[in-house]
Amino acid sequence: MAEISQATGAELLTVRRTGALRIARALTFAGLLAHAGFCPISIAGTQIGLGIAAAGIAAGIVAGFRPARTTLELPLLALVAICIASDLLSPYGPPELASATLWRSILGFWVVQQSVSLLGERRYRNAALAAAAAGLCLSAVVGLVQFRTGIDLVHLLRLREEARWVEAPGLPGRFGAMGFFISRLTFGHNATLLVALLGGSLAAGALHRRTAVLAGCAIALGIAAVAATFDRGAWLALAVAALVVVWFSKRGRAVALACGVALLGAVLLPGVRSRLATTFDFRANADRLFLWARAREIIRDHPVHGVGFA
Repeated sequence: MAEISQATGAELLTVRRTGALRIARALTFAGLLAHAGFCPISIAGTQIGLGIAAAGIAAGIVAGFRPARTTLELPLLALVAICIASDLLSPYGPPELASATLWRSILGFWVVQQSVSLLGERRYRNAALAAAAAGLCLSAVVGLVQFRTGIDLVHLLRLREEARWVEAPGLPGRFGAMGFFISRLTFGHNATLLVALLGGSLAAGALHRRTAVLAGCAIALGIAAVAATFDRGAWLALAVAALVVVWFSKRGRAVALACGVALLGAVLLPGVRSRLATTFDFRANADRLFLWARAREIIRDHPVHGVGFA
């Protein structure tokens, strides 16, 4: 009887752990989808998704999941340690906790990596990439409409009190694409990362057929929207990402051809040519030169520990 009781207890424990692990995986998957889908739409949405995924990971650990080691852990910990040391040594003291936002981005890498590890199967990764592609398609379309009209969809939905818009640099009558954000630069940098991720995944053959089609649409719309942001940093980042994909991908020729077509189409736009022409114009970049001058002064006055980092 004792052996039967022990066997029954072990089976019940296994069933409970299996059920808990299923709940953990469901939470993690939901959070990962939300995080990926909201990446090009809402910073708050991405953080909520990360929170749900983190709760799933915590539940998985309770159920017996062991977090995987990643190559990012040591570099990220080193970065956090340097930033904390800079805050402690700074004559201005550490920032308020509400302003110390770096940890959110650092934690995001770890949560996404552990979510992928917990879920395991490739179809979950494809689903997350599909969510990111869908979000990018939506935000890119909104950005392209903004470029023509200057409309603020978030304001029209009464989710923002005042309408936000910015004139396209060097192109009267047109507006910088911002998507759902309040800055064309934020949208440009955000969309660039997703275009690079989806483009690299597509070139590597890592996507299922339906996801690949959606990713292709997102890449095309994303590149067009990034062009409409007039964000030269984002343009440079896209060019570097394209070179990396061409160099390492087995489909380098096809990628190079697609990049050439995209580049030709962009150069044909007067606004893009005008923006590129002002890259090394001191008067057009006075605000950036001001920031660089202040950065040089900080390095001169505080060469060792800086002034702290939030």
